[in-house]
Amino acid sequence: MNNCIQRTQHTLVLSCSPRKDGNSNEAARLIGEEFTAQRPNVPFVVRSLSDFIIRPCIACDFCASHPGRCSMEGQDEVNLLLSALCSPNPGLPVNVIVSPIHFYHLPARLKALLDRSQYSWHMPPQEKPGRDAKLAVVLPAARRQGARLFEGALLTLRYVASALGLELVDPLTLYGLDAPDALSRDAEAQARVREYARSLINLS
Repeated sequence: MNNCIQRTQHTLVLSCSPRKDGNSNEAARLIGEEFTAQRPNVPFVVRSLSDFIIRPCIACDFCASHPGRCSMEGQDEVNLLLSALCSPNPGLPVNVIVSPIHFYHLPARLKALLDRSQYSWHMPPQEKPGRDAKLAVVLPAARRQGARLFEGALLTLRYVASALGLELVDPLTLYGLDAPDALSRDAEAQARVREYARSLINLS
């Protein structure tokens, strides 16, 4: 299941909602459709974060004295995921995180994954694993308003991208997608997701 990320350098669309078949999964599916239509020869995968084993950071400081290393290497699939996020296929050199907003921030499982990027914080810029790669973000939220609704999530993602050496491209934020099938019933929001996917293709 997760070997497809290891065998070939894939561009990754990662749906990070704990809910299966909700708005994040639908947005990831739409992005995948656009990637297929526009770059049919570029290998990519649409995956759910809930399919991976993720242990939280234990703040052991091993990575401070061993830059680029984590004391929990091999104990879960975090290294696999972070490596995949840092190495999209050169034919489409941007990976995508799709995540809902929970209490003005990212869901716990995604935050646990991102916290583990601390292993690269002390690495020199020229050695960071995500150099020359881009990271895009789609954030569907239930609330219909809120000037600072996405602020916490985007600040975290900005610093994680910096730690990994990734270039964080302008995100897509979506308001008012409350019900699990809200996106599948909202033609305007679907069009925005598809347009965003096409804009990512044009970055390459």
